Amino acid sequence: MTGYEALSQADLLGLLAERDQVCAGLRRAADAREEAAFAQLAAKDAQLAVLTARLEDLERRLGKDSSTSSKPPSSDSPYKKKPRDRSGREVGAQARQAARSAVIDAESV
Repeated sequence: MTGYEALSQADLLGLLAERDQVCAGLRRAADAREEAAFAQLAAKDAQLAVLTARLEDLERRLGKDSSTSSKPPSSDSPYKKKPRDRSGREVGAQARQAARSAVIDAESV
């Protein structure tokens, strides 16, 4: 026995109505929490978009130097020098040139 057998039909209907009101209140509270969660999520999405745009701007600005912008070469970082393009030639006299040495004429001495 659950104790509800002794209650009249009107009492049982009153308990059911009370239960329905409690359930409706819980649904409203859950809906309000869900709306608040969606609002927080939308705010976080907006903040993420702003920070992502800022990061992209800073990375773009960091990548600029005198070769990729109108900045003067003196504004380039001395620690991040780009390697110069080498032509592939060896340093010094080229191999195809004949060795040049001073020829001493016996007559000029």
